[in-house]
Amino acid sequence: KAFLGNPTPPAKLPFCQSTVAAFLNKHSPCLRPIVVPHCQYICHLIASLPPSRKTHREFFKFWDIISHRWVRCHAGGYCALTPIRKAVLQNALPAMAAMLMVLIYNLADTFFIGQTHDDLQVAAVSLATPVFLLFMSVGTVFGIGGTSVISRALDEGWRDYAKKVCSFCMWCCVAIGVLMSALFLIFMDQILAMIGASAETWDYAKTYLTIVSCSGPFVLIANCYSNVIRAEGQSGKAMMGQLLGNLLNVILDPIMILVFGWNIAGAAIATVIGNVVGAGYYIVYFLKGSSSLSISLKDFSFWQSVFPLPWGIF
Repeated sequence: KAFLGNPTPPAKLPFCQSTVAAFLNKHSPCLRPIVVPHCQYICHLIASLPPSRKTHREFFKFWDIISHRWVRCHAGGYCALTPIRKAVLQNALPAMAAMLMVLIYNLADTFFIGQTHDDLQVAAVSLATPVFLLFMSVGTVFGIGGTSVISRALDEGWRDYAKKVCSFCMWCCVAIGVLMSALFLIFMDQILAMIGASAETWDYAKTYLTIVSCSGPFVLIANCYSNVIRAEGQSGKAMMGQLLGNLLNVILDPIMILVFGWNIAGAAIATVIGNVVGAGYYIVYFLKGSSSLSISLKDFSFWQSVFPLPWGIF
């Protein structure tokens, strides 16, 4: 009762080989660094149970209480683990809100361009949007893959490896984003012909794609790290980056399209600014030291980030 009710863990006791340690090795190795220092204390509690309660079921019940009471923070130390329902809501609701904002983000340009009552500009945005989504899809590849690898690495206690994977995702997003932007600008005419732009929509679609292509690296970073940050349990901060970029885009769209009269170019500029702000939020988050992960170039490693684990980034 003293252990479970005390908001701070008791003083560390010497290591004790016990049934608790064996159980940890088999069922919950990620919690071993937390509970092993208290093995003697836990064994004492188990030993104090009446003989009739020293059953396999009671041990699992006791372990369930222990494992749901304490969890090791990524930054070190201990923290109380929230109830399962609350933890699910804390992670699921921000993720749902972020997905909703992506939908609004995709509709914003088309909606405000539609207020110009120019069918050709609306058609040009509709043609160009799927091409622009290629940037978002590549960023999501690194985001989902990186999140999976990082979360498993943190679970195993491989913090340095998790940092390398996080840095790998960042600099790959930068390099591939620059490469995609260059390819889009070089082969713009071929891309427009491929997506079926007509003579009437050609100039509008080309203007829109030329401007948004300049934000390639920022689009990849924003979409990648809106997922990666969730790997360390910061779903609220992951949502905030998307929220800032999307809201800014929605606010700037009517100003640049309707007030300034920049039409489709204004929609593209608003999109670029929104992505730059979203990516900037995540970069500042890491540079401030708020994360246990890293985007530093010194932690970047291609071979150690992709090949050591069987599941890999891709």
